[in-house]
Parts: sequence; structure tokens; C-alpha cells
Amino acid sequence: MTTATPEVGRGPSTRQVVQGLVGLAIPVVLILVLGWAITWMRDTDASTLVVVTVALVLGVGGVFAAFFGMDRAVNQLPFRLQESVRPWVFV
Repeated sequence: MTTATPEVGRGPSTRQVVQGLVGLAIPVVLILVLGWAITWMRDTDASTLVVVTVALVLGVGGVFAAFFGMDRAVNQLPFRLQESVRPWVFV
């Protein structure tokens, strides 16, 4: 019976790279969507109730998505860097 030993010095797997890119893509998409929403909400023809609803949904959902995405990106860093980078990401 043989046991597999992890290879030392091996780089990140493809899955880790994709997860890191997804984690970084979430805040980028979020910035684009929020930019569009802010432009749309400034439209004088929009209903006040709709603007308030969109602002609440995008505000709460946007903050959650930003924290979720950045947490995923930080989790892809080497362990020794994760705990030193994480506080700065969430500030």
C-alpha cells in the first residue's frame, strides 16, 4: 500500500487559479453594475420607489458580494499571507 505525498514547491492548481480569478472578478463586475445603477438612479424619469428599492438591493447585495469575492480571493493566497492581507481587504 502506497501513500501519496504532496509535492513540495508545486505551484497552485488550475482550480485554485480559477477560483482566485472568480474571486477577483466579482468586485470588478460589482463596480461596473454599481456604476450603471448610479447612472440609472440619477435619471429624473425614474420612480422614487423604484430608485429606493434598487438602491437598497444593490447596496446590501453589493456589500455582501464585495466581501464574498474578496474573501475568496484572499483564501487563494498562500496561508502565510492570508492573515496579514485579510484585515486590509476588509478595511
